[in-house]
Amino acid sequence: MTGTDTIEISSAEKQFAMIPLADLHIPPYQPSHRRGNTDAVTQRIIDNFDPEALGPLLVSFRDDKYWVMDGQRRLSACLAVGYREPLACYILRGLTETRETAVWGWLDNRSNQHIVDRYHGMVTARTPRVATQIESILQRHGYMVDYNYGPTTISGVKALEILHLWESLSTVLSVLRKTWQGDGRATVPTMLMALGAFDICYREYYLESDLAHSLEHQSPHKMVQDAIAKRRERKSDRYLGTTLWATLAIDIRVYYNQYVGKLENGRNLRLPEFRQPPVPHDQLVIARPIQKKRREA
Repeated sequence: MTGTDTIEISSAEKQFAMIPLADLHIPPYQPSHRRGNTDAVTQRIIDNFDPEALGPLLVSFRDDKYWVMDGQRRLSACLAVGYREPLACYILRGLTETRETAVWGWLDNRSNQHIVDRYHGMVTARTPRVATQIESILQRHGYMVDYNYGPTTISGVKALEILHLWESLSTVLSVLRKTWQGDGRATVPTMLMALGAFDICYREYYLESDLAHSLEHQSPHKMVQDAIAKRRERKSDRYLGTTLWATLAIDIRVYYNQYVGKLENGRNLRLPEFRQPPVPHDQLVIARPIQKKRREA
């Protein structure tokens, strides 16, 4: 890349052609478009459909297929309204999948790219390194990133990146497996952040096995709901922390102390008051906000 607004693609051979819709494919690193998700932008194109206003798509010819890099929503709109005429396309040849993904990531950063799509694109492109590191940890613990949370799926990409920066991601996933394996409500971002905050605050003092035992009889969904209720009832109480996940982390400390208090010499294992860790927003790469240019007068 050359700066933040341009990317070099001069090494690829470029040409223009009309390509049948049936020959256009959405790459695997764009899961939301592959699933046919209709966002607000796509719906506007559908509602105001005009074939003359579509403009050329940008595609990559790789492995004997045309992969859409820019124009996924326009392609989805054509299919939705039943338009079946060939579409004008600029074709890039000679791109590897890794390079193709990097170009797509730059193109889609100009619009409202779904963070899950951005994450998968970065993993495929193997850059930045933080994405591949997170993916490796997730795979090691049997989890994957998807649009919805579930027993083995996590949708909170920003939470994953923060936990990785806190060096808590592997520990949190391990606790989830030991405590609530099979419970899809345990992988919500609030619970991930709460466990990560607990770990970074007490990692020198607690045992992972004790934490798992202290929570194994608790419902992760009820824990989150209880934290929400506490914040509604006691909005001005400093004990609750400044965020929902901080309130939940404090509750996790209570459960932990109750458990170790029943053990031999448990008093020496009780954890001190919770101190909310800072979130390194300025270090985020995957979950960074998209910078939109101001329109010039």
